[in-house]
This record gives sequence, C-alpha cells and structure tokens, in this order.
Amino acid sequence: MNKYDYPIYPILALAFLKVAIGFTMELAVPLYYIGEGYEPLIVGILSSATSMAYLFSPLLLKNVPEKIGIKNSLLISAIGGLGAQFIIQFTLNPWIVYFLLFSDGIFTGLFWPVIITAISLISNSDNVCDDIELQDSLMKSYNTSWNAGAIFSYSFGTIVLFIIVDIILIFRFTFLFSIGLFIFGLLMNEPRKKAKKEEIILVDSDIKDSCMQEEVVFSKYSPLFYIALYSFFIGAILILYPLKSETLQFPLYSNFLFNLLRMTAQTVSVFLVINLPLSKLKSTLYLSLAVLTGSFIVFGLNSNLLIFGTIFALFGLFGSILYTASFKLVIYLNIDADTSKYSTYFETLSSFGFFISPIIMGGIAEVDLSFSFYLLAIMAFGAFITIIFTNIRSKSKNTYT
Repeated sequence: MNKYDYPIYPILALAFLKVAIGFTMELAVPLYYIGEGYEPLIVGILSSATSMAYLFSPLLLKNVPEKIGIKNSLLISAIGGLGAQFIIQFTLNPWIVYFLLFSDGIFTGLFWPVIITAISLISNSDNVCDDIELQDSLMKSYNTSWNAGAIFSYSFGTIVLFIIVDIILIFRFTFLFSIGLFIFGLLMNEPRKKAKKEEIILVDSDIKDSCMQEEVVFSKYSPLFYIALYSFFIGAILILYPLKSETLQFPLYSNFLFNLLRMTAQTVSVFLVINLPLSKLKSTLYLSLAVLTGSFIVFGLNSNLLIFGTIFALFGLFGSILYTASFKLVIYLNIDADTSKYSTYFETLSSFGFFISPIIMGGIAEVDLSFSFYLLAIMAFGAFITIIFTNIRSKSKNTYT
C-alpha cells in the first residue's frame, strides 16, 4: 500500500484515459465536419452533444454510486463509452454521431463526479486529512494525470495529422483508448468511506473546512462560478480556432499542436499553483482574467501562425488558474460537508459551459468570426470586475470568496 493507504494509480490512469478520449474527440469532431463543409452552427451543435447530456446526467445519476459503489459506476461508464466509440467506427453520419456523443455524455455522468468523490474520500482518510502535504500531493497527482492525458491526446493528434492528413485515423485510435479505460476500471479498488468525526463550522452562511490547515472562509458559490467561466472559454476556443484556421488555411495539425501547447502550459501551471494557500490562489485570479482578456482580443485581430501558438500557451498558463481554484475549493467543500454533491455541481456547471459555448459562438461566428473573440474578451473583463467587487464586499464581512 502506498502513502495514501490506497492504490491510487488506477484512478490516475482512468483520469488520464478519459481525458485522452474526450479531448481527442472534441477536436476531431469539429475538424471533420468543418472539413466536410458543414455550417459553424451545425458544427457547434455536434460539438456540444456530450456536454448537453452531461448537463443533467450527473444530477440524474447522483444516487447511483451510493447504491452500486464507485467501481461499478466507473465500469458502467466505461462500457457505455466503449459502445459509442465502437459504433462510430462504422458511421460518421452527423446525427448518428450526435446521438452517440449524447449517450456518452449520459454515461460520463457516472465518471467525473465519481472520480472526484473518490479523491474526496481518499483526502478525508485519517492519514491524508491530517497531512496538508499529502492533500496537496494527492490533488497534484490527480490534476497532473488528467492534464497528461490531454497532452498525450494532442501530441498524438499532432503527429498523426502531420504525417498522415487523415482525421478518420483519430477516431480509430480513440476506440483503442476506450478499451484501456475499461481495463483500468477493472483494476481499481473501492475507496473506503470514513465515519465523519469533524464538526462543520458555519460562518455567515459560508463554509470553513475542518481538514484544511489554513484559516480561510469562502463562499460555496465561488468555485461554481470559476468552473463555469473556465469551461465556457475552453469550449469557445475549441470551436472558434478550427473555424479561424480553416479560414486562414492553416495546416490541420496546428489545431492539435496549439492545444498541446495550451495543455502543456496548463499542466505546469496547475502543478505550481495547486500548492498555493487559498488566500494567495484567489489573488492570482485577477492576473488570470487580465491575461485572458488580452488574449481574446489578440485572437480576433491576429492572422500569424506563431502568434497563435504563443497565445495558446498563455491561455494554458493563466486560464488554468480558474480551474485550479475551483477544483481545490470543491474538494474542501466535499470533505467538510461529507458529501459528493459539490462534485456534481462542479461537473454540471463545467458541462454547461462546454455545452452552451460552441452553440453560441458557432452561431455568432456565422455572422462575424472576429466579433466572437471580442465577446469573450468582454466576458473575461466583466468577470474581472465582478471578482473585484465581490472581494471588496467579502472583506467588509471578513470572509473570502
């Protein structure tokens, strides 16, 4: 048994492979249908299918893990996703693919909330709860694993499309990744749930976590706002850059290459930022949103391939701060309330951003592609102002948000 008193590696492998599958598909789908000449709005709708189902599937299935266990829930999710990938190997009819991606989104409702619940249970075990370094190490390992899955998928896509310009091959290999997901689901152990001993402390309707080693009080709504914003921005870029690259006639592999740069930068950022105290992590949100505002403006104005690569890297470095702050707060909320509901809220809000942004931005891009980037800049700046005013108000209450 390792330092967590639990074999964590199958969970890390599951996160790695699930992200590799999802991130490969979320680029392969728009690239294929843009290449086939479909309108941006239709491409946006197809790209949002998984996220649309995932909007309600975590809430719909939230009681299933309590009845059948974490391992069985993950196995059902893996089998459902594997079935969808198997059928895609035989048809890429857009509406059949939409149905299959929608089905995969339902099964994903038994994956990410369950994975985060498993991480929360391990974090709340006796030896981890009492050791802030182990808590940070666990969260760092988890975040590194799924970021590594994204880096792998984008690296793989870049190499395949650079050597053989055939997007169909990407779908073939995604099926193989799905087989691996099922195998690691078989290998994992059921995490043990510890009897709750800590007392919940409520301060002005905010929550203070008993496993946290720092004196920080924060609003339970803050992480939900951060993750919704983060997912909306990522979902928008994943539809808008393929459209812009097609307009500028950039090579197909640049889509995977630039997202590889983004995810590599994000992995480095998460690795460094996850150890920050919550009070300092909150202050980095200002820098994150300021950089994102400028990045979106450059996205709209630029037509140089190298500058796009630089902007993607900056997006990864600073955009990931929104995710890191949200993830860390959600884990603490779960531990404090002895619940998995915040994992469900986290995943639902994340899915909402990924669902709505391709449709909205795809529709706007049909009218004016550049304006869609400027609208994202306005949103980022608006969030910047919102957090400033929220923090001013929270300081008057002597709380953190």
